[in-house]
Amino acid sequence: MEVGGTVQDTTGMLMDYVALATMVQEQIIQPLDHKNLCIEVDFLQGVNPTSENLCAAFWPRLAAVLPAGITLCSLRLQESQDYAVVYDGPSS
Repeated sequence: MEVGGTVQDTTGMLMDYVALATMVQEQIIQPLDHKNLCIEVDFLQGVNPTSENLCAAFWPRLAAVLPAGITLCSLRLQESQDYAVVYDGPSS
């Protein structure tokens, strides 16, 4: 996951990694863990769960919970040791 924004003068960081990891855990990992993606996950109903489609479905969930001034730039979903999908967001 790549986010963008302005580095905060007070912290010297764009965003705390722990806070970012917590958002991913709450918005993506917990709702999908040990679930049948096609049946048990509401926001994936009717979605063919390819890596590309999963990234597209994850995007609005993550973008919606980022703090003000922080934007989602890309998502990376690692399929295996050799293959990954990088999604740069919906087309404008």
